Amino acid sequence: MMPAHNGLPIVQTPSVVELLSWYDRLNQLSMAERQREINSVVQRSQRHKTDLLRLQAALGLSALDQSEAKQRALALLEPLFGSKTLEPTYRPLVHLLGNLLTEVDKQHQRAEDALQQLKQSQRRANALKSKLDKLKAIEHELPPLSR
Repeated sequence: MMPAHNGLPIVQTPSVVELLSWYDRLNQLSMAERQREINSVVQRSQRHKTDLLRLQAALGLSALDQSEAKQRALALLEPLFGSKTLEPTYRPLVHLLGNLLTEVDKQHQRAEDALQQLKQSQRRANALKSKLDKLKAIEHELPPLSR
């Protein structure tokens, strides 16, 4: 019998399939329960510092919609990319998750850049509108042209 925490099994030496099943069950929890479970796994990974707990914590953090969580997940994965102690069956998952998190980070950065450009364009448009309004006010103050 596998021990459980918040109704989710605490996997001691999970297979890749068990890790992905845990991730699937994690995504079915409410946000508060998901956050508690992820915090629990992250704390265990900090205490025990095993490659598998690190991978599980990174997988859990990747389920959150916060950019900081995804950055923490990528930081947890970093040592696993070249780990000599990580079982070879986990390497594809580590690389897949790392690639996905990197791509999400790039997309987030592109979105941030686009938002900054939009704000800058909006400021320029507002400045131009203000100048146009001033020019129109000056035009109304001019005497009519005689022909």
